[in-house]
Amino acid sequence: MNNPPSGLRRPLLALLLLLSAALGTSGPAAAAPLEDDLLAFEGRFQWQDARRDYVFSDRPGLAGLLEPITEDKLSALAGCIDDPRLAAARLDGKAVTLGVMCYQALRLFAYVERENWPGHIGPLATPEERRAAKQAWRTALAEHRYVLH
Repeated sequence: MNNPPSGLRRPLLALLLLLSAALGTSGPAAAAPLEDDLLAFEGRFQWQDARRDYVFSDRPGLAGLLEPITEDKLSALAGCIDDPRLAAARLDGKAVTLGVMCYQALRLFAYVERENWPGHIGPLATPEERRAAKQAWRTALAEHRYVLH
């Protein structure tokens, strides 16, 4: 593919940026700021015997980061459940993955009522379990088989 003449490059770039803004950014570019916020969000997961599960220490702060929740945000959160990058949040002093934070954030707003569903994972989930959860959530969101809190 030929590059445009140098005198046209800047106007074409400006046009592309304007079109992107006018159409609304979606996909990976839209998810990036959300992912950046989740990567930097501090907190810790602690085991609670009564729930028989790990609970995140700053659930209200995490919810506030995402409000108002939209279908695009739910989709972005489901899409990053398997992301292996290390986040600021901790479990037993060790960083959890961005995928764990995406799942935690998603669960603050939505849930699926099914037993033994692969979309239910904890912060110690394996990469394979996180991939299965991502697929399960994407399907549930596409088919509107979820409930908002």
